[in-house]
Amino acid sequence: MLRKGLIILLLLVLAEVSLLIYIGRLIGPLSTFLLLIISALFGLWTVKRQGLSILQEIRFDLNNRVMPGAALLDGLCLVFGGFLLAVPGFLTDIAGLLILIPRVRSRAVGWISAWIKDRISRGSLTFFTSYRRKR
Repeated sequence: MLRKGLIILLLLVLAEVSLLIYIGRLIGPLSTFLLLIISALFGLWTVKRQGLSILQEIRFDLNNRVMPGAALLDGLCLVFGGFLLAVPGFLTDIAGLLILIPRVRSRAVGWISAWIKDRISRGSLTFFTSYRRKR
């Protein structure tokens, strides 16, 4: 599992560097750099704007004594999309922008929820905490 993850990460880095070189040759290095900066700023702005509404939804659920499962997963996807936009590279920018689209993010939340429910029902999901019991 770890080996597959490292191979995928290495392939992603190689693809990102190749794409950066290719686009840098097409539009120039300064334009490429500015495009990466603009995408990172757009991602941060979008995360801030959409994140506030998700925080309000979480507060509403907590005030009504409801576990905010979908809202928490939505927020997690939003933060992950913003992180992908902050990482330099066009492939990660595309993935980050897709995750920031509410319809795509709601589908991702549905897939993640189904995956978690499946793992819980099979008994193959383990949670680790740093909580220590008092004796």
